[in-house]
Amino acid sequence: MFYNESMKKISSFWLKLTAMITMVFDHTTIRYFNNVRWMRFLGRCSMPLYAFLIAESVHHTEEKGTVIPHTIRLFLLALISEIPYDLYFSNTLWNPNRNSVVGTLLIGYLACILIHKTDHPLLKLLIAAIACWIPEHFHFSYRFAGVLLIIAFEQWITYRRKHPDRSAFWIPVLILCVFAGYYICRGVEPLNVFTVWHAFRTYQWSQLGVFLSLPLLFLYNGTQGCTHPAWIFFYRLFYPFHLSFLLLLEKLFQA
Repeated sequence: MFYNESMKKISSFWLKLTAMITMVFDHTTIRYFNNVRWMRFLGRCSMPLYAFLIAESVHHTEEKGTVIPHTIRLFLLALISEIPYDLYFSNTLWNPNRNSVVGTLLIGYLACILIHKTDHPLLKLLIAAIACWIPEHFHFSYRFAGVLLIIAFEQWITYRRKHPDRSAFWIPVLILCVFAGYYICRGVEPLNVFTVWHAFRTYQWSQLGVFLSLPLLFLYNGTQGCTHPAWIFFYRLFYPFHLSFLLLLEKLFQA
């Protein structure tokens, strides 16, 4: 067997740091570098890592009894992030047709918590369906695909916890194949093998950057790593902070 538990050396600190850095790559190239594909390729790694971290937090907060405080933190972060997000991506204080990914993370988190609280398969599906509808209706970033990514990762984590002797290596590979495939095909018209291949060959190949997250996910050992309060505070506020900082730099260079 080429993969075992002893190979897991990476704490959540490194997952978070990588997610933050690659997110900056993704966001800077969208606004300032005309969607340079290699930068978008690196940036695509960010969302799977954030989705996995949110899915992992479902178990940690349930075990610690901190579901409500964590939900409140995510909700407040979504509110705080909206103005910097709209200024950065829409050049307006509020764009109701484009809302930040923090809302998607919050919805995914709550969906996983509710799914945990029921054993009825149909009710689980109903919760997932409603959770997918909300970001579609309110135009949150990554829409239903982001919520499904979080739910899928949470189900993988649950499976791993119940069956620690099975690595289930293929599950995150399949999850990311579906996620990347959706974004490669999204917006392609008419949808056929030739138009999809053209879109992939010319610009959508950058979506394969999601697979850069796989080595980190496989090497993750379930530990938190750095627990310094300053790091935790910085990580939680990094999303609105980095957008505000980039906008400030833009204003300074234009002055």
